[in-house]
Amino acid sequence: MQSMGYRHTFFERVKRQGAICHFGEQGRCCTLCPDGPCRIKRRAPKGKCGIDADGLAARNLVRLVNQRGAAYTHDFKLTLKTIKAVAEGKSPFCIKDRNKLLWFAKKLDISTEGSDREILGKIADFLEKEFMKDTDTPLDIIYKLAPESRIKKWESLGIVPGGFIFESHEAGTKVMPNIDTDYLNLSLTSLRLGLSAGFLANIATTIIRDIIFGSPDITKGYADIGVLDKEYVNIVVHGHVPWTGSCSGKDGKTGEVPENGKGSRSKRHKSLRKFMHRSGNAPETRNSPVS
Repeated sequence: MQSMGYRHTFFERVKRQGAICHFGEQGRCCTLCPDGPCRIKRRAPKGKCGIDADGLAARNLVRLVNQRGAAYTHDFKLTLKTIKAVAEGKSPFCIKDRNKLLWFAKKLDISTEGSDREILGKIADFLEKEFMKDTDTPLDIIYKLAPESRIKKWESLGIVPGGFIFESHEAGTKVMPNIDTDYLNLSLTSLRLGLSAGFLANIATTIIRDIIFGSPDITKGYADIGVLDKEYVNIVVHGHVPWTGSCSGKDGKTGEVPENGKGSRSKRHKSLRKFMHRSGNAPETRNSPVS
């Protein structure tokens, strides 16, 4: 990759990091409060706040799960705004999988009377209410989509969550020093966060994307660093947030790309076409296809 002009790659950065911190690798260090940092070790089995190694590792996990959940639900929030705009006829997107739209509405006990856009609007309203539920109000979407055996297990553990906004608020408070040092309770908090973000930001968002973009099918595409070309402006879209990327791809295929200050309109247009072709069926590329 260096011969292709790519510097500071992931592999090069890993090599430069050298040995990994033993305390950090095991989650036994903390930098949360101004009295730290603390490291849990044999001669110091507890941090200055009194937390032990198990509690500290669990607390660090809650912080990570909360952060990741925030990132995924940030995408979920954008998805809600998008489908509301589609329902109101104010978006370039449209419903491409009507069968999945009707299936999802029925799973959520939402009436399928009215136009497809009206049904989508009702789904958006339902999901928005779920998102804003407090921690003492369980998510209905879990009871409508999860297997009954899993629901019983989650109920027995007391981890059927509310909406992620308030679950995140609760978790963010628990990880403060001197608030919660019980590793078991902290671990269950991570599970609550995962369920809340998972059913809203992963499962519901995936279904919504299938409704808007069409359900996926097995196809061939091209991958690898070789899809990038120094001769063009390369636009690499992120699969986790496809809304802007899909619009860029559509513009690249149709040629509706405004001129920018770094080159000709035709070159930017070609780069987008090249990227889109290479991410689909691209006989002109040199890279090997992957299924």
